[in-house]
Amino acid sequence: IACKSCVTKVKCIFNDIVNEFLDIAINYDGFIFGTPVHWGAMAGNMASFMDRIFYADFCSNKQSFLLKPTAGVISARRAGTTATFDQINKYFALMQMPIISSRYWNIVHGTNAQEVQMDIEGMQVMRILGRNMAYFLKCKKLSKSSKGGVASTGLGYSVGDTIEHSKFGRGKVISIESGERDYMVSVKFEQAGLKKMLAGFARLKKI
Repeated sequence: IACKSCVTKVKCIFNDIVNEFLDIAINYDGFIFGTPVHWGAMAGNMASFMDRIFYADFCSNKQSFLLKPTAGVISARRAGTTATFDQINKYFALMQMPIISSRYWNIVHGTNAQEVQMDIEGMQVMRILGRNMAYFLKCKKLSKSSKGGVASTGLGYSVGDTIEHSKFGRGKVISIESGERDYMVSVKFEQAGLKKMLAGFARLKKI
């Protein structure tokens, strides 16, 4: 409905699975979204889901998806796959997410899981997609620095420090990684467990 309540609420005004997903998305390194083809396009519920998660994340400036690798997988009985593949990839491009490819478009055919498994070429495309995603994630992990200090980041805390978050409470800084526009900080909280968050958004305070 484009009410933009997410700008101030930092989540969708409709408190459902969209907000549940947004709460955990920041902790993930990559994503694969899948949809069947309905009437030559994405399934309506999937299109609505992606509209809302990406719009809410963009308006709240949480950047949960920024520079995280992603791929879309399309399943259809017969036709409409290429149009749907184009549709789903537009979300990723708008959110500055590296799009992982296979040797062919990420498409399988069949009306159920058993029929899809009979799509020999489609299954090979999925295997190559998985391999390429794993390779990209490994490359990204190797490129990140697992250490950061007060002098180099200007954050006021460094790896190993105890900090406090307004929502999650106390925790220990596990790593500080340099991003395109901000630092990604991993914190092991005493109650909430491991969380990844952007430094500018998290506003952590050293104790």
